[in-house]
Amino acid sequence: MLLAATAAVLLACTTPQGTPVTYKNETGLSLTVTNDDFLLTTLAPTESKRITTKESLLPDRIRAYDERNNLVFDRTVTWEDLKASGFVVVIK
Repeated sequence: MLLAATAAVLLACTTPQGTPVTYKNETGLSLTVTNDDFLLTTLAPTESKRITTKESLLPDRIRAYDERNNLVFDRTVTWEDLKASGFVVVIK
C-alpha cells in the first residue's frame, strides 16, 4: 500500500517537463550551484529552491561553490539517488 501511494505521488508530481527537485543549502554560505558545469541556481544561506529535471538528462554532476569560488559540494546524482532522497539534494 505504501509503495502504491508513493508511486501515485511520484506520478502526480512528474510532468512532461520533468520532476521538481528541491536543492537545500544547509550551509552558512551563499552558493552558486551547477550541474555538469552549467549554472543551475544560486542559493542564499539556508535557502531551498525547486528546479525541474528530467530522468533522461541524468546522471548529473552537481557542484556548489561559495562566494570565493571554493568548491563546497561535488556529487554525481542519478535518478535512483533522487528517488531515494525524496527528490531533495542537501548541500552541507
